[in-house]
Amino acid sequence: MRGEYGKLIYLLQDSVDPAVRELLGFDCVRPLRTVWTLLEEGGGAAGLALLDDPLLPGATAEIDGTAARGRAAIQRDIRAKEAARASLARKYASATLPEADVLRALYSLSDAAAFLGWARDPVDRMLSRLEATFDGSGAAPSSPSLSLAIHGGSNGARLTHSHARQFVYVRQSLVLWRELMDALFGLWAAAEADLLAPGNPYRLCDTGQGLNRVQAAPKTGRAMGGLLGRVQARLGPGQWVGSSVGEFFLSFDLQARAGGGQVEGGGVRGGRARPRGRPGQ
Repeated sequence: MRGEYGKLIYLLQDSVDPAVRELLGFDCVRPLRTVWTLLEEGGGAAGLALLDDPLLPGATAEIDGTAARGRAAIQRDIRAKEAARASLARKYASATLPEADVLRALYSLSDAAAFLGWARDPVDRMLSRLEATFDGSGAAPSSPSLSLAIHGGSNGARLTHSHARQFVYVRQSLVLWRELMDALFGLWAAAEADLLAPGNPYRLCDTGQGLNRVQAAPKTGRAMGGLLGRVQARLGPGQWVGSSVGEFFLSFDLQARAGGGQVEGGGVRGGRARPRGRPGQ
């Protein structure tokens, strides 16, 4: 994903250059087509009503396939999901919105639910376990085994944090990561829009890590700024350790790498998209 997709982005970045577009005679980039635009274009308000249908959660939710549930329960859930999907496809199909397009939208929503179940929900469970196991009130732990305190130079730690400070730091990191995963599709779309925006050319610069393509990323910067504000509001006043700017950009860089981000090794610094590449790419 980070290899082939990154090369594709490099090609598309070059294709939006006015001189290249004139030479090609056509545009290689078109607006991202989402479930919303597919349903709106095909069915208008009637098509968009699918998104509010009470059957939708059952038709798109990820099925819990853990062995402890038993095969019969899992198969029952699969049949119910398939029945709900077929019912929705029949209900919302029309002359302008084929049943295949309705199913395409449902499968796309199912993929999104599966991703969130894999990437976001485990972080929610970690947060619940953190808050249930450790005391975040600031009081001293009742036993050493319940202390999160770390000491620089001990067991690989580079910082020295009391139990209370480390609790806040761990919680903020998990909440930030959780919100990043929850918003990843929107962040991906914003980063792609910045990278491929006409009139927003990149510059090939030596950033200290070799030659990289550098360009403005206003949509990504606004999206990440809003996300960071929501995280800080959720945590509450005084519940942030370290630099919010550094944490914000480091987390985005990590999620770009882990989630098959916009380009190989890409990141955002100071509101500028920074896909990495060799000279001439």
